Amino acid sequence: MDIRPKGSVRLVGYVGSEIRQTVTIIPEKKFQFKIIDATAKKGENITYELAEQKPDSSGYVLTVVNKKQEKGRYFDTISLKTTSKIRPEIHIRVYGDVRVKKEQPTGK
Repeated sequence: MDIRPKGSVRLVGYVGSEIRQTVTIIPEKKFQFKIIDATAKKGENITYELAEQKPDSSGYVLTVVNKKQEKGRYFDTISLKTTSKIRPEIHIRVYGDVRVKKEQPTGK
């Protein structure tokens, strides 16, 4: 199985801007599986969507979006249930770091 980026999502950006990242999950040809469920451990600061890759449907794309609207950091885990006997669950760690933009000097 190939997971890109490797097993974690980093949502780093500024208050008021859209912060998102996608994760691609591709099963090995001889160990195919389906992802049948996705759940976030906490789910307070993120939304996520899982879709089959098109056009060949050989893998999945997980899109994770930050919901936090104020400065701060957070951690969550998204668990993907699969039909694989080898790896029935895949865990994707999510790290969030929402920052405030520093004021630029006016240069008078």
